Amino acid sequence: MQNLLFVELLGGIGDVLIALPAIQALGRSYPNAKKTVLTFAPGGELLKHDPLIDRVITINRNQNHDSESIRQQVEQWIKLGSFDLIVSDTNYGGIDSAIQESGAQKVVTNLWRSPPPNQRVGDRFIQILLAEGVIQSESVSPAQLYLTHDELHHAQQKLGSVNHPCVLLIPDAGMAIKRWSTANFVTLGRKLHHQYGATIIVPVGSDRPSATEMVQQIGGSARLWERGTLRELAALMAMVDLAIAPDTGPARVAAALNTPTITLFGPSWGDRYGQRPPHINLQGHPGCPDRNISNFTLQRCWYSGECPFDGWQTCLEAISPEDVRAAAAKFLKPPTQGSQPPGSNLPARLSNPTYSPSNLQLSPSNPESFASNRETPTSKLNPSTSELETPTSDLQASTSELETPTSDLETSTSELETLPSDLQASTSELEISPSDLETSLSNLQTSPSNLQTPPSELKTQNSKLKTSHPSPQWLSAQNILVIRLDNIGDVLMTSPALQAIKQNLPQSRLTLMASPGGSQAAELLPWVDEVLPVRSLWQDLGKLEFDPDREWDLIKTVRDRQFDAAIVFTSFSQTPHAAGYLCYLAGIPLRVGESKEWGGAVFSTEIKSAPDEIHQVERNLRLIESVGFRVGDRSLRLRIPESAHQRATEKLAKHRLDSPYILLNPWTSCQSRNYSSERFAIAARQLAAITGYSVVVTGVAKDLHYSESLLESLGSCAINLIGETNLAELAALIANAKLMLSNNTSTMHIADATRTPSVILFAGTEYECQWQPRHTAAKLLRQPTPCSPCYAFTCPYNLECLDIAPKQVVEVGLSLLHNLLC
Repeated sequence: MQNLLFVELLGGIGDVLIALPAIQALGRSYPNAKKTVLTFAPGGELLKHDPLIDRVITINRNQNHDSESIRQQVEQWIKLGSFDLIVSDTNYGGIDSAIQESGAQKVVTNLWRSPPPNQRVGDRFIQILLAEGVIQSESVSPAQLYLTHDELHHAQQKLGSVNHPCVLLIPDAGMAIKRWSTANFVTLGRKLHHQYGATIIVPVGSDRPSATEMVQQIGGSARLWERGTLRELAALMAMVDLAIAPDTGPARVAAALNTPTITLFGPSWGDRYGQRPPHINLQGHPGCPDRNISNFTLQRCWYSGECPFDGWQTCLEAISPEDVRAAAAKFLKPPTQGSQPPGSNLPARLSNPTYSPSNLQLSPSNPESFASNRETPTSKLNPSTSELETPTSDLQASTSELETPTSDLETSTSELETLPSDLQASTSELEISPSDLETSLSNLQTSPSNLQTPPSELKTQNSKLKTSHPSPQWLSAQNILVIRLDNIGDVLMTSPALQAIKQNLPQSRLTLMASPGGSQAAELLPWVDEVLPVRSLWQDLGKLEFDPDREWDLIKTVRDRQFDAAIVFTSFSQTPHAAGYLCYLAGIPLRVGESKEWGGAVFSTEIKSAPDEIHQVERNLRLIESVGFRVGDRSLRLRIPESAHQRATEKLAKHRLDSPYILLNPWTSCQSRNYSSERFAIAARQLAAITGYSVVVTGVAKDLHYSESLLESLGSCAINLIGETNLAELAALIANAKLMLSNNTSTMHIADATRTPSVILFAGTEYECQWQPRHTAAKLLRQPTPCSPCYAFTCPYNLECLDIAPKQVVEVGLSLLHNLLC
């Protein structure tokens, strides 16, 4: 056999993964043959870089899912391919007949041959292929997806620093009867965060507002994962410690990456469509009187999309959050101390399962044994030259798209039970000799040899993240200029990078070039030796006069300091080249920056810009890591001078306050980010009444003009410190507060660094993932709007993104305080 074709056209992502062990077994059985897979997008994306597949052809399906058109395309590819062996799990629309008439030397059609109710369908595929003699017993191994180093690196950068364990909650499913309720996911997320300190991640699917609400209600460090391609979602799954999902494509993707997976089954039967142990399948209402294990599409709920029984929405209601938490306990460990850098504490993978001789059923395994002794299969990191016939670069896949309601084309697996009589085969007809099975059992653990990838090419996930010591040039740098020309919050977010530079080069001198406003942050950054305040022309908003001499003076100022190296930090939307050119003209030999544009020789080291969604702290750290600096601590760190603590205490004492308080900082420098002062006052007053805490109100001097009505509404519970603190004193007040209420501004970052629980009214001006707190217990409140992110200073509408009821602010604040006391 020199030319093999596998036809997988059932329509769902899950169907591709069910067939994958059979596809890969064919690849191992015929190592010198050309292996082609014919399937639909986006499922074909998952087969990229598989060393056992030479070509993936994705065929088109029109809007009406016309089976005649699909069959014609299959026939066309068969004629072009001259295949020796064709295997197919598809038989609708005459596709099986077209394959039978292809003239191929060997044909195996319709792998769905009446699997027993408790035999996994993928195991049935393998059983049939062994019985047909087209695969070798030693070729059988569990499914394995392959991700490239770049894909994993991108996911790690986008994910940023997280506390482990990290749990992915996937609420989406294409059909309502396959969904677990949002309320259940929220309850589960809170339990996992409280018990394990878990970071909860919710991918955005078809219903972004619902995913956003889920994250907000879970609170803590819960975060959204913005939608992207299917392979980007897969790369995220490779990063997490546990995935929990309904019976849909993502659950199978996670399992194929050896990420511990809990799958919630409703209409379909977990013993037939579930993941292999040690993954866990939870079955909802197994005793449903309408259940048809052999063919769930005959159940009344399947095509109607509704449960036919009064009082039930879906049989998944029988699965409680406590049931799932108990299952999760078999995989999760207590929280690790502190935040972990990407790649430094990646989740351990599950060992591949083993098969038992009886009908290729998987033997029960003890999940606890895997929780403490998991192996990381390095095979998934090996790219190959697999070729995708249809461009899919702009393929966007949300979790809801991974499992779509079936039509007469996109039949679910068990819909294909009705077979031509000549294809019917009972279990007894497919018996395999025990010796054949025993031979296959010894080869089911994934290893470099049965993946047919030379061990020399195997690399671990961590290896690509290791950085060398700083290069000789950077190692000799003793006088370093760091440029971050933005607001206070932007400068504060450089703190992990500044700390890392000093730890790598403890004898160096760091000078921070910052805006006059940003320069105030220097008192909180002990790694900075000197501050150089600059109003830069390239970030001017039209206030600077035309004055070239001013720019020449700046070049001279920088040149006179004789810096060895310069590091230019920027946000995702900024160019570093103006600052880099300043450093070039000032004679600084080492210059590093990141850019989306080509900048010629402005920088001695210029790196490609990180994805826009990456957190700003990670963007900064990525830049210094590119020139060899090691980073030990990726969390925000500030040093508040003891004198600032003392002055803050004295200011409170003047108001006779020595008891717990809530800090309210209700204003920002941009109108577009300001939550209603009146609503802030209502929420803070109610929180004060419930808790008995005072409310310390802070702001800059100009905020006094807006404060009269707010202070009047707060009444006697208010302590007015507006305009009375510098930045260090404000940080001290935030550090000692029981709770902070604020907008998306510098106080949010200070609270993250001081680990102060916070309710943040986060406007739609930016993406949360770029700026959100990552280490404190924080809740971000925002209404989804089509204009977000607007990046505007002034809202042209009515700040609909901040249309949050004070009641919600109060509820979230009380929840954070309750968690603090528990």
